Amino acid sequence: MGETRQSADVIVETVNRPRPGETRDCLDPWYQPFIRTNGEIWPCCWFGESLGNVNDTPFDQLLNGIRFKELRRELLTGQLRKVCVDCPTRGVTTLEKLLMRLRSTARRPRPCVGLSQGQKNAPAGDAIKVDGLFVREVSAQHMVFPLFTSIPPRLSGEALAEQREVIASWRAAGFEPISVNGPSEISLLKVLGLDVEVEPAREDGKPLVADIVAAIKRRGCERAGIVNADCKVIHYPDLALKIAAALDNGVLYAERVDVGEGCLPTVGECSGFDAFFFDVGVLGAINDEHFRLGETWWDYWFPLQLATNGAMLGNISVPLILHRRHPARWDEEQWVRHARHMSAALKEWSAQNTLRPFYSSLDFVPHSETSDVHQLLAIGTACFQWLRSRRLPHDISFLPDDMGTIEALLQNAYYSFSNSVTLAGKLATETAKLTAAITEVAAAQLEATAAQGELTAVRRKLATETAALTAAMTEVAAVQLKATAAQTELTAIRASTSWRLTGPLRQLIQRCRGADHSGALFLLASRARDKIIASFLGST
Repeated sequence: MGETRQSADVIVETVNRPRPGETRDCLDPWYQPFIRTNGEIWPCCWFGESLGNVNDTPFDQLLNGIRFKELRRELLTGQLRKVCVDCPTRGVTTLEKLLMRLRSTARRPRPCVGLSQGQKNAPAGDAIKVDGLFVREVSAQHMVFPLFTSIPPRLSGEALAEQREVIASWRAAGFEPISVNGPSEISLLKVLGLDVEVEPAREDGKPLVADIVAAIKRRGCERAGIVNADCKVIHYPDLALKIAAALDNGVLYAERVDVGEGCLPTVGECSGFDAFFFDVGVLGAINDEHFRLGETWWDYWFPLQLATNGAMLGNISVPLILHRRHPARWDEEQWVRHARHMSAALKEWSAQNTLRPFYSSLDFVPHSETSDVHQLLAIGTACFQWLRSRRLPHDISFLPDDMGTIEALLQNAYYSFSNSVTLAGKLATETAKLTAAITEVAAAQLEATAAQGELTAVRRKLATETAALTAAMTEVAAVQLKATAAQTELTAIRASTSWRLTGPLRQLIQRCRGADHSGALFLLASRARDKIIASFLGST
């Protein structure tokens, strides 16, 4: 027992204790009390003190009794007793985050206690009611959830009116809109009188994502969002609060629902994402000088970059933002340029051994800065499908409890909207694979044709050289025949009687040549030899 107490003291000495404005990140007294074998009920396994006994008092009465209520009130106000201050099993969070987390989990099946969605209480102002106690909802009053965008500075007429509606939808959802614009754009934007704040970018035009990240960090906020300027947020009650409560080291993003031009609403026409919400702590250092808000590929690169920083990714599974259809504002040259930067980033991340689950979806795609358009298209399809399939480990409810059926219908509608896009994506992937295979076959056929041509040329050259060799061999054979005939004739001469009779004369001539006698003697002998030979030939 002494050793156990000593170990507990060591744990307590190293625990991270809440500071003013903070509390324990603990929902145990609401959802998972601890019942010992003797019937004693503790709010958690660390508490070390019984708050009643189920053998004496019914469980629900204990859980809704004054002692449990008081403990829950302490957690919500930060006025913790010592055992909670010293607790090593739960982390530290802000009062605001704990309250948002409690509200976001109020739809769990069979919660231990009731939690109202919001009431008006004269003494406390806006409040939620927990166990009969009103807790002032400070988060609803003071929580700042900035939503960054870049509004075009030269709007007028209908376009300006639509932009006002979009901004109003952001504010109605609980976001604080902030536009990031270049030096010469800021004064133009202020003239429009839009209900937004402005942060400077380094240059005019569509801002770099790195500039937006820098603006977010200057604000010092805990969570933030980025959205394309023409995307209207669908109104859900307390949307910003619910999203903020889910962003513990996470990133949520949404596809837009395209509307207008006499067509049915669709999800996934652009195969991308137009709104991101994230814990600012996962941003890390982003110094990229290529990707810009509103251009191609940034909406793949940005969440994957955050994932390499350790963020959890989640695609929002209900329709969240509306976008009016308009002609594309990008061209093929921009698409290919950003695609090659994306391919280079994937290569870099692969070397760092991050995003291993993602890379399994790219096994069939060769990574190269010189990949052709078909390969880049296959990479883009793989990015979109993988990001779309991500989910955070906990569900987010966007509608109140009594509208759960409607939310389920919305989710089904979203999946219905997106299934056709998913099938189209799979078709595009298979088409890319088939195109790559056809390209390989065509290249192999060209190589085979070239090899066949080289083989034919070699055969022709060989035939020519063979004919020349045959002619040479025929000529050599003819010479050999002539030599054989001459040899035969010489042999016959040497075997004749006349050849033997003229032997002494031939010897004389040889001696004359060897002795180097006078020319006259040599000439005389030669003439005598010629006569003898002539006489011999005449007689034969």
